Amino acid sequence: MTSPLAFLLSMALVAPTPLQDPEPKGGFDELADGFLAFHLYFNPVRASLAGERDYDSRLPDVSRAALRARAEAYQLWLDRLGSVDPARSVGDAREDRVLLERAIRAELLDLVEVRRWERDPAFYLDLIASGVAILVEDTGIPLRNRMNALTSRLRQVSTVLAEARTNLRGGVPEVFVDPSLRGATRLEAFLSTDVSRAFAAVPPGPGRDDFTRALSRAAAEVAEYSNFLAREVPRGGDFRLGPDRLGWLLRYREHIDESAAEIVALIDAEIVEERARLESLGGSSDAAAGTLSGEAGRATAAARDLMTAARGLVFRSLFVTIPSDEQPRVATRSPLFAWEEPDVWGPGPLQPYDGPSTLYLIEDIASGPANTAQVGAAVLEAGFPGRFVERLYARRAPTRLRKVVRPATLRAGWSSYAAAQLVESGFGSEDLALLAAHTQRRLLALAETRAAIRMHTTTLGVEDAAAEVMRDAGVSASEGRSSAVRAAHRPLEDGILGSLQIRALREDFLAASEDDEARAQRHFHDALLASGLPPALARSLLLRELP
Repeated sequence: MTSPLAFLLSMALVAPTPLQDPEPKGGFDELADGFLAFHLYFNPVRASLAGERDYDSRLPDVSRAALRARAEAYQLWLDRLGSVDPARSVGDAREDRVLLERAIRAELLDLVEVRRWERDPAFYLDLIASGVAILVEDTGIPLRNRMNALTSRLRQVSTVLAEARTNLRGGVPEVFVDPSLRGATRLEAFLSTDVSRAFAAVPPGPGRDDFTRALSRAAAEVAEYSNFLAREVPRGGDFRLGPDRLGWLLRYREHIDESAAEIVALIDAEIVEERARLESLGGSSDAAAGTLSGEAGRATAAARDLMTAARGLVFRSLFVTIPSDEQPRVATRSPLFAWEEPDVWGPGPLQPYDGPSTLYLIEDIASGPANTAQVGAAVLEAGFPGRFVERLYARRAPTRLRKVVRPATLRAGWSSYAAAQLVESGFGSEDLALLAAHTQRRLLALAETRAAIRMHTTTLGVEDAAAEVMRDAGVSASEGRSSAVRAAHRPLEDGILGSLQIRALREDFLAASEDDEARAQRHFHDALLASGLPPALARSLLLRELP
C-alpha cells in the first residue's frame, strides 16, 4: 500500500513542489491541467465515471494515512492556486478559477470536516458499487477489456473494506446504519447475480476463471462487511453537519451562497404552490397505474414513447438545441443495481464518442401495477429533456475542468428544472396522472430538502422530520420516514435547489433579452448547458454576453 510519503512525492510528477516556482509558467490553465491529473489519479472511480479510462483497474487507497495525505495535497493545490495572479485568468479561466477553488475546498471539506470516511459505512459501498457498475455498463469498451479491469478492481475490495472497518471504529450515527446495511445486501446480490450475468458471453479460459474467483471473493467480502455493520460496528455520534458545515457544503460543493433560513423560506413558498397544483390535479397519482403498468416490456415501450413525445415537443417549442442525433435506448435493470431510480448511462464527458447511452428502468417498479406514473415522471428527468441532454452537453464543455467538475446544481438541477419546464410548456397536459406524479415528485424533493436543511442546522430529529415531510408532501408514513432518513444520510442530492437557481436565472435572462420569449428561452438553455457551469457561476457570464 502506498505510504503517505510516497503519496506526496508522487504529486511532484504532476505539480510543482514547494521548492519550485509556485506559479507555473503557463499560469492557470497549466495549474488546472496538473490538478486534474492529480485528482483523477487518486480518485480512480471518479475518473472512470468521467470517462478517463486509464485507471479502470484501480480502487482508491482509503487508509487513514492516505486520506490524511490526500487532504494535505489538496491544501497544497489550494495554496498554489492562490499564488496565480487572478489578472492572468481571462476568458474561460475567469470562471474556471472559481470553479476550481470551490472544488478543492469541497474536497477538503469532505476529507477534513464532514469525514464521511470515518462516519458513514456507505462511503465504501458507494466506491465499490460505482467502480463495478461503470465497467458493467460501458458497452463502448470491449467486454473482455472491461472484465480484465474489473477483475483487478474486485481483488481490491477486501483491502477497501478492511480499511473501512478500521476507519469506522470511532462510531457510526445510528441513522446511517440501516441504509448502509441495505446497500451492502443489494451490492452483494448485485455482484453475485447481475455482474456475473453481464460477462457470461466471455468464453471460458484463464481470464474468465480469474474473474469468477475475484467476483466470488468480493461478494463474500461484502457479506462479511454486512455482518460487521449488523453486529460489530460501534454506533454513536451525531449525524448532523451543523450550520457551519452545511453552509460550507452549499457554498463550495453547490455554489449556493444563500443562508439556510433564506433557502427554507424559498422552499416553503414553493411547497405552497406545488400543493395547490397537486390539488388542482386531483391530489394524487394513485390512479395512474395504467400509465406505465404491465409487463416490463410494455413499460419499456411506454417509456420510449414518452421520451419520443418529449423530444418532439423540445424541437417544436424551441426548448433547447440537442447537440446530437443520438437517442438513448430504453432497457430494464435489476432492482439490485447500484442505483434505485431510472437513470441514463453512457460515455463520460472525457470520452471521445457520443454513444451508446441507455436509460434504465428498474424491473420490479417498471412491471408493477403501483407508482407507475412516478416512473414516467422520473423518465422525463433522466431522459428527455433532462439528464441525457445534460450529458450530451457535458461532453462538449469548453474546458476539461468543466467536464470533470460538475456540481449537482447543474447536473441534477438541470434534470429537475427541465422536466418541470417541459410540463409547464404543456407536455402531458392530457395525462393528469403523469402531471400529478411529476408534481408529487417535485413536492417530495422540496420537502426532503427542507427536512435536510432543518435537521442539519437545528435539533430536529429524524422522526419529527419524517412527520414534516408527510405533512408537506402528502406522502405515507413509510415514505416520509424514508425521505427523512435520506435527508439525514445524504443531504441535498436531489437537485431541487439547482432547479430553483436555474429558474431564477432564466427569469432574469428573459427580462434582459430583446428576443421574443421562445427564442430567448432557447438561447438561455443552450448557453447555460454549453457553459458547463453551475447556475450561480454561469449567471455573470450569460448576462454579460447578452447583446
